[in-house]
Amino acid sequence: MAFLGRLLSRDKSKSFAEKPNQVVRGTTCEVEIVHRKDDSKIAIKRFISWDRHSHHKQVCNNEYALLKKLQHENIVEALDFDQKKYTITFPYYDYTMLLLMKMKLLPTIQERGLWFCQICEGVAYLHSQNIVHRDLKLENIMVDQSLCNIKIIDFGSAVDIGANRVDCHGICGSEPFIAPEVFQRLSYEGPPVDIWSLGIIMFELFNNSNKLLYPWKLAKIDDPAFKQYKEDPESLDIELPLCSKLLSIDPKERLQIEDILQDKFYKDNSSCVDEHLVHARTKRILNRSQTI
Repeated sequence: MAFLGRLLSRDKSKSFAEKPNQVVRGTTCEVEIVHRKDDSKIAIKRFISWDRHSHHKQVCNNEYALLKKLQHENIVEALDFDQKKYTITFPYYDYTMLLLMKMKLLPTIQERGLWFCQICEGVAYLHSQNIVHRDLKLENIMVDQSLCNIKIIDFGSAVDIGANRVDCHGICGSEPFIAPEVFQRLSYEGPPVDIWSLGIIMFELFNNSNKLLYPWKLAKIDDPAFKQYKEDPESLDIELPLCSKLLSIDPKERLQIEDILQDKFYKDNSSCVDEHLVHARTKRILNRSQTI
């Protein structure tokens, strides 16, 4: 559900500048980047053919309802909801973490550590509110222009499991990030599937190959790479001990988010003296690429 394509309609309001709006289209929705006259931008998420698919209406309503309950510095804010057009308006953020990790010169280890810790803080808040995201991936992590702040986006697959922590149902999310129990069971505990996705994200950010790689395509036994990992977890080249604990096959053995916030990795990487100095090199690279 992420992303931008052509305008379904053009807003003639005077509040918008006469600039072409960017649109990225996904399977079920598109996101339009709207330029305002004051040079600010907003992102409008619009479901495609919502009038023909009541499921899309439900997903849109659910996403907005969940986001209106949430207030955290690492969770995207929903600015507006149009029930007639089934659109949700969000603040605009400059980069996805996926884009940053595809640069020829990768962000530094310190930068990646700071970002990963912020993702964990956002997930900790979600779980404290009994919300499971179920589609955590680099593409759904936005980074602002300062590079100091991340926002978790796209709550189309998220569920409120309530204080009683009811089980989740159904396969959702992006395949390389889906936990093995989701493929194996009709119902499953929600929070551990987010922890598994954090493990895949951590592997992407810190694996020894220094490239953006998935450890496997699917966490299913018919995937050779996953089968090998299931039989011998040490076969996967994982640099950080915390990552291995997030990728425990048995969801009951997986760390909980509170454990991550107590881990040495988090304590060593969650803060620094001057974040702006830490991100200076990456900012120069991004500014250079935008002026070419």
